[in-house]
Amino acid sequence: MPFKRLMYFICGIVLVPLGIIIAPLPGPFGLPVAAFGVVMLIYSSPRIASLIRLYRRRWDWLHETLKRGETLIGGKFGGALRRTNGRRSAEAASGAAISRRQAVLDILLLPVHVSLYLGKQLTRRIRGK
Repeated sequence: MPFKRLMYFICGIVLVPLGIIIAPLPGPFGLPVAAFGVVMLIYSSPRIASLIRLYRRRWDWLHETLKRGETLIGGKFGGALRRTNGRRSAEAASGAAISRRQAVLDILLLPVHVSLYLGKQLTRRIRGK
């Protein structure tokens, strides 16, 4: 099982930057590739899942997007998304309304936040701390 999760982790690390790179190209291929990479990272790493849980509590648009993704994906990856739901109920969503511009910026910066977090964890592992 650890080997399988390691392979998902590596594939997720490859797919997120690949999706960002191909996003400007014509066609809707970049965002789904990056999103699937993030879902693979969520499935393979409990730390990334807790980071997504934090963002999901903070941003209503991300919570709603992942809630739709839970039903669309299903299976073990959908279960991984369901585990990131840190909200007790739909009424408990206490996030303030944000502008459309801020929502777009947050969507674009989520892979950057995940990449920075992964880089930080990788350097800690290499240093042995």
